[in-house]
Amino acid sequence: MVLLQEGSCYSILRARCLLICQARPQIDGTPFSTTTDSVGQWVINGVPDGQYNITASKSGFGTFHWYEEQMAGSRLDLDAAGIANMPSYTPVLQNVSWNLAGEYSTLGVGPENDPGSTHVLMSYCDLDSTTQPLDAHLAVSPTGQYFSYETLRTAGAQSGQTLYISLSTVFNYNSYTNGAYSVQFFDPAHNEYRWASTGRKSNVIAVTMR
Repeated sequence: MVLLQEGSCYSILRARCLLICQARPQIDGTPFSTTTDSVGQWVINGVPDGQYNITASKSGFGTFHWYEEQMAGSRLDLDAAGIANMPSYTPVLQNVSWNLAGEYSTLGVGPENDPGSTHVLMSYCDLDSTTQPLDAHLAVSPTGQYFSYETLRTAGAQSGQTLYISLSTVFNYNSYTNGAYSVQFFDPAHNEYRWASTGRKSNVIAVTMR
């Protein structure tokens, strides 16, 4: 939660089972920054009115963004946010293949078998093989198992174009004793939701767009 009042910024980040003390909130493009306390709260005073992007991050944990937040001499409440220390596990992408059915075709994604795993896997489709999980993507699979042909075409993929598929784990637990916090944020520049905390990137498999 971020509280902006009378030209000042009062901000709170809270999460259960997340070590977010010593995270660094920053009002992007300004000298305003601080460090969260032992319960994830932070306060920045004296912020002028205007529209801001706000970032909270901690090395090894992830990054959360609040975009296009407007300060206009009154109080503004933002969702609480959580970032997590991700496991060192690196997923393995075994295969990527087209399942052809006309306009209902899908691009199937095959991760390694990991019996008993509690990892939540997310699949990414990119035009650059070096794109990282925390970056913006051409498309993100909502199931981690496939991309629909329609989704990829709508995202801008062209027939014959090389697509790069990869995986990562994501942190998706979003509740604490008194409520819930956000583990995803919306990026208006790329019109997509992104996870605040992701694990290591898998190997990459290239495939040709149909």
